[in-house]
Amino acid sequence: MVSKDEHSKGYTSRAHAAPLIEEKQQALDGSGSFYKSAGVFLSEQPLKARGIAQTKRSGSGSGAGDHLVERAARTHQQNNSMHNINALVDMRLPIVPQLSSLSGTQYRKWVHSPVMTSSSSSSTSSSSNKNIKQQLPKFFTSALLESITQTPWYVVPALWTPIALVTLGSSVSALATNFGVLGPPIAIVSLILGVAVWWVAEYIIHRFAFHVDVSSQLAIKTHFLLHGCHHKFPMDTRRLVFPPLPAAPVVYAFFTAYRAVARVTAAPDAVADACFAGSLLGYVAYDCLHFLMHSRRHGGGSSTATTRNNIASPVSWAHRWLASVRRSHMAHHFHSHDHNFGISNGYVDRVFGTKASDC
Repeated sequence: MVSKDEHSKGYTSRAHAAPLIEEKQQALDGSGSFYKSAGVFLSEQPLKARGIAQTKRSGSGSGAGDHLVERAARTHQQNNSMHNINALVDMRLPIVPQLSSLSGTQYRKWVHSPVMTSSSSSSTSSSSNKNIKQQLPKFFTSALLESITQTPWYVVPALWTPIALVTLGSSVSALATNFGVLGPPIAIVSLILGVAVWWVAEYIIHRFAFHVDVSSQLAIKTHFLLHGCHHKFPMDTRRLVFPPLPAAPVVYAFFTAYRAVARVTAAPDAVADACFAGSLLGYVAYDCLHFLMHSRRHGGGSSTATTRNNIASPVSWAHRWLASVRRSHMAHHFHSHDHNFGISNGYVDRVFGTKASDC
């Protein structure tokens, strides 16, 4: 077992971590997976350890993208300078107020040195859940502000999907009235166009807004809350989807932009509304997919079973597709954060030349 003195340091060495890993294997994830950091393990004193973690699962097969986590672990283990930067932010205390001590350069290095928390969507015992929650990062001293940063994944589809469907229904009705039998096809084409617009918007927002270089204290804190926190704590499932409060102005901006384009092009408002519904549904799909990629592992499927059945089932195809998109997104987190900005559609990266060559 790890000694009491080692616990007081807030971390354990790789040489002494194995017994601790075995004890926590089931507590961290009901499926038996656990996180092992590069050179250190997240010990009883929450989040003092720094480094990249490898997700490992009992049983056969490996999760998509895990080799990238291992590669990043080896790289960051050799980066001794990160120790001094990480020392500027005490993970046991609210994080956001401490970011004032970081320069822009320090912040960029710090935020792209991930810490793997033991947050998990898997079901565990109540006692295990209590221990897990103690290891999750805290952003604010205020309980109200802290709660605003945390959003259950199901809030996104529960809130925005009805709005999108009602808007789409109204659009179809209006187009059917004005164009007869051509109304529904026009609505469908507009809906698909809206989804495609979201794919491009998702890429642009992720690349040019979420990955902009910041230097002022206000900009650093804002960036951390919007996206930096996700790169620092990529497996914190409480903060994987965008909270409704900051999302609402963006959603309204999309609606206003579509209506403005409709007026300029003399297109019916119903066409604009169908496009808006497509973009909103695209956003819902993106956020749910993003949550799924970070909260669960997806292997590549069984090639033997596929060969035996000749034609892969839809479930098998979906499993392999999820593995592919997860591998691409894990490359963004653990290999190069300047590549693979598209999440729900990786082809956008190919168009703009930001697709990682080894994914």
